[in-house]
Parts: sequence; structure tokens; C-alpha cells
Amino acid sequence: MSAKCCIPNCQSLAKSRFGVPENAKIVWEKEIGISLSTKSKVCSAHFEKEDIIDTWESGTGSSKYSICLKRPRLKIGAVPKLFLNKNQYNLGSIEVICDTDTQLFGKKVQK
Repeated sequence: MSAKCCIPNCQSLAKSRFGVPENAKIVWEKEIGISLSTKSKVCSAHFEKEDIIDTWESGTGSSKYSICLKRPRLKIGAVPKLFLNKNQYNLGSIEVICDTDTQLFGKKVQK
């Protein structure tokens, strides 16, 4: 999969990325805090481990076996919940971080 994770500043090297389910788009947008498109992908680093299905199991007792899936899937109703700091990429607010005396790239910043 070549699509990059749509979560701002995500540096995860997770290989699995999941498309946004059409019926859960609004819930995902509310949880993530950004608008999502039909092409948006969210990497596995933002999901609880128990929300990702990465093995197939069959049988019971001593005849039980499991196979690793080539392409992990999400459980029905899974929502991305793991973020470093959702507020750091909330595009609705901008905060001044410089003083009038702060130098930025060798130039004095004026308010």
C-alpha cells in the first residue's frame, strides 16, 4: 500500500492502512478532528490492537490453528483512537508562539 496515513504529523512506519468506512466517516472525523475524503487512509498505529484482525483461526482444542492474514482488517465498528496529541493538529485554532524579542531565522519578529 502506498497511500500515506492521513493523520497530520504521523511518522508511523506501520505497513497497514485502512480506508474510511462510508457509514462511519462522521464518527471517524469527530474522533480524529479533521475532514476525511473517500481516499483517506489511517494507519494501524491509530487503532487499538484488539480492533485489528490480523489472524484467521479455525478448529478447537488440540486441532486449533491460526494463519496470519496477508492484509489485516478492522473489526466492525473500529474507530481510530490513538493519537499523540489531537490538539497539535486541530486546524481550528492558531496560537502565537513568539515574543517581540524572539529572533526567527536571524530576523527580529515584530507583533
